[in-house]
Amino acid sequence: AGIESTIARQRAEDAVIQIQGALVLVRGLDDIAPFKRILANLPENLLEDKIVS
Repeated sequence: AGIESTIARQRAEDAVIQIQGALVLVRGLDDIAPFKRILANLPENLLEDKIVS
């Protein structure tokens, strides 16, 4: 069935925000760990069953 389109869009926007924020942080800290953490958590955050508001 998938995810409701509004929720899917919000999750996609949140994913872009998290990725972009992690890239900025990586550059400032000279440490790739924040970016790796975001990528590792991305599938769970995008596909979770519960609605996050």
